[in-house]
Amino acid sequence: MAEKKNILLVDDDEDITEILQDLLSEDYHIWLAGNGMEAWEIIQKNKPDLMITDLKMPHMDGRELVKKLRDGGFVFPVVVISGASFDPEYLKAAGINHVLTKPFNQFDLDEICRRFLDS
Repeated sequence: MAEKKNILLVDDDEDITEILQDLLSEDYHIWLAGNGMEAWEIIQKNKPDLMITDLKMPHMDGRELVKKLRDGGFVFPVVVISGASFDPEYLKAAGINHVLTKPFNQFDLDEICRRFLDS
């Protein structure tokens, strides 16, 4: 059996991270961070295969985190969870690979993870 891929979930809402962890932990190894600063510490020690992040968080928001990642040369896929829609050109320029629009269901989440992780 293949080794599980690593997903970093970044959100200051513990309910959201718990739900996402429950949905994904059977197929993937999950790391949790409550904000961008915690995520950055994890990323420097353990490179995730995919990061799923909220945008609005204390200490370092999702936009700042993605900019820091890309400026630091990290190239793994980044999925943003948001209630807003984004211009595809903005996403590309910001280094974001996909936006998972709220509300979403497990099928949407599974499909995104498979697209970026199951090659």
